[in-house]
Amino acid sequence: MLERTRVLVIDDDVRVRDALALLLQRVRVIVDTAASAAHARQRLATDPPDLMICDLAMPGEDGYTFMRGTRASGCTIPAIALTGHALEADVARALEAGFNVHLAKPVHFERLIATIGALISSTKISDSP
Repeated sequence: MLERTRVLVIDDDVRVRDALALLLQRVRVIVDTAASAAHARQRLATDPPDLMICDLAMPGEDGYTFMRGTRASGCTIPAIALTGHALEADVARALEAGFNVHLAKPVHFERLIATIGALISSTKISDSP
């Protein structure tokens, strides 16, 4: 289902990045990673993915600010906020910043995969003539 889907995982925690990359690669997703918002912007400019998964609490530029800037630049790549910040206000703030979906850590892998699939499918449908 997600074979060859290109996903950019943005998280300052190397363990989270590596774990997500490993799990996604098991379902044949092509994974790129970024340790910061600045690094993610470089990746978006050189090799844009089909979807982004981004932490919200990162040092320097947080995920909210990163996504606001990304959306302001015209980027429409679907984005999932995957974070430990799971209060109702956090969800609303993430969606307001431009994330398509907010998922709380720890997330069940099956739910993550289903969410990625739904976002990719809806993007392909809206991109068709």
